[in-house]
Amino acid sequence: MKRVSYASKIGVVVAAALFSLSVGAEQTQLPKQGQFSGKFGWWAVGKVYEMGKDHIYWNGEFNGTFFNDSGSGFLNGSSIVCPGYNELQGGISLASGGRCVGTDMDGDKVYATWEGGKGTAPMKFNGTARFVGGTGKYAGIGGGWTFYASPVPTTEQGFGLFKGEWKLP
Repeated sequence: MKRVSYASKIGVVVAAALFSLSVGAEQTQLPKQGQFSGKFGWWAVGKVYEMGKDHIYWNGEFNGTFFNDSGSGFLNGSSIVCPGYNELQGGISLASGGRCVGTDMDGDKVYATWEGGKGTAPMKFNGTARFVGGTGKYAGIGGGWTFYASPVPTTEQGFGLFKGEWKLP
């Protein structure tokens, strides 16, 4: 028969307590409504189609991670993937839009639709987005956000600044 030391028993008790605390933390409910702001660092991949002189159509996706300015809370650390399009003439956006899927650390998802502002100057991309659904803690979510985004010149990376609100049923 193998003897278990007192230190081993204490280690098992501490591990069990930490596990139960982490399970309780995951089950914390999201408030029914709130405001958020944060940064979305993205990488874009897509295809450019020439539509004439200084006229292009881009189709692809922006994907990256959202960081809530509070350092925690609503969607902090979530993966965000936003397929979409942008039509530009002379470097000015004529039309842009798409969808987004956000997946948080618990695997719950939010779905959104977005539209970029027309006439946006080169290297600036402004627009609005609205939540259209979700799973888990985000089921029935409403609300939306405004964004200001900009690519980093000569790269496929960029950033977006988000500010918005959400409401749950």
